[in-house]
Amino acid sequence: MSSTPVRPSTFISLQTLFKTVTILLSVSILLTLVLTTFDFYNPEFVYLENPTEEEEVVLLTIGLVGILNAIISVAGGIFFLWWFYRAYKNLKTLGIALKSTPRRVVVNFFIPIINFWKPYFAAMEIWNKSDPSTLLAIEREGRTSQGSVIVKLWWITTLIGIFLIVLESVGFVITYALGNMVSIIAAILQIFMIKEISLRQETISKMAYR
Repeated sequence: MSSTPVRPSTFISLQTLFKTVTILLSVSILLTLVLTTFDFYNPEFVYLENPTEEEEVVLLTIGLVGILNAIISVAGGIFFLWWFYRAYKNLKTLGIALKSTPRRVVVNFFIPIINFWKPYFAAMEIWNKSDPSTLLAIEREGRTSQGSVIVKLWWITTLIGIFLIVLESVGFVITYALGNMVSIIAAILQIFMIKEISLRQETISKMAYR
């Protein structure tokens, strides 16, 4: 008689959150491409002082797209942080030794200075300890891993994108398109990262509770 893996009530599959974040990030990527393309082919709209009615309609439309993109980006960020929290908490549920707490790794995203590196190390810890081979290690706390290139590139592009957008906000217009493109690359890497971690945790949960 075959048995079905039974998970404790505190373990929550990340698949639904992963799909939600992926949809939001994908829509944001599409809208960002629209805004960047418009700005590239119509740079004169930035300097309009007395726009015509048609130009006002175009500016209003682009403005609404920008607002929609901002709302979706914020929603995507919120759901990503919820995914991050659940991914870290799932590891604790599975009995894997951790360096912090689920709440703390999320709070670190909002603390100035340390949010330049703490979230990266937390993401790398989630990636490494979601590896199915983690459960086969005799000494879990002493287990080392080479980490993930995806996580590294995601964090590097995220920081560069933020830096370029900040420069644009203080007058460096030339960085607008570049910042958007780097942010798009970061979002794509983010999708790959959360997909892989979500699949890994599905695997180790079945290994631990079969």
